[in-house]
Amino acid sequence: MKILYEFIFRRLSTKTKNRLGSSHFFKPLRDVLLRNNGRFKEIFVEIEKYYLEYPIKFRYYASIKSAIKARDKGVENTILRNSIILSKQLHKSHDDCIVIDVGSNFGFMSMVWGLSICKKGTVHSFEANKNVYNSFLKSLDHNNLKNIILRYNAIGKTNKTVKMYHMDTTSNFNKTNNTDKYDMVQMLTLDSYDNQNQLGRCDIIKIDVDGIEYDILQGSLEVMERYQPLYIVETNDDPRIIDFFITNNYHILDMALEPYILNTQLPPNIFCLPK
Repeated sequence: MKILYEFIFRRLSTKTKNRLGSSHFFKPLRDVLLRNNGRFKEIFVEIEKYYLEYPIKFRYYASIKSAIKARDKGVENTILRNSIILSKQLHKSHDDCIVIDVGSNFGFMSMVWGLSICKKGTVHSFEANKNVYNSFLKSLDHNNLKNIILRYNAIGKTNKTVKMYHMDTTSNFNKTNNTDKYDMVQMLTLDSYDNQNQLGRCDIIKIDVDGIEYDILQGSLEVMERYQPLYIVETNDDPRIIDFFITNNYHILDMALEPYILNTQLPPNIFCLPK
């Protein structure tokens, strides 16, 4: 059945997929092809890739679209390679890093780190979409990745319970016309998570949550001061993120690992190192 779903998905044009995704008329067909009991239809693929010198191999559970893309092209390859390069520059040991992955989605990046620079370390992963979290958990169980700690939490600038609206494989704090489905999720700050768990060290923090990156940064000031980690942050064209790192005495690099030039177009992601 997995092969059949993949075959059908590949034969659909991008235009057809978009129409299936948005049209109420095509909802019955969309539900048959892409959904299962009101959620995305899950498949697994076998991932076999190299990230620099690290051979990476794992089974990956995700939505049809995400799984096929991951197997064929990988996920955020530039970010992963850059994180490995910078990790080597910052640390003598290359396999015991402590990474915090905020907005881990189906866990591709977390698992690459868990099998490379964190092989003897730990990845702390956070995902606030329950269905996506469950798929990631299935991958961890199958691959026996004990060095990845997965938490079903939102991360922000305060500790509180929040309403998370789910749009298939993503989540948002704001209700949209596309969904009225939500879960109540416990939000934590990274500072409170560290205080509760006494990490003792943090080498990399990656933040990709579609809009509240700045709030998350504000909730990580103690972690920043304590551990001076490398930050990898999706900017979403938010200039406050640049100001935050300048204020806190960090270098800012673009996707090519070149110094970011102030007042120019923001890169989609930035790499921020303590001075």
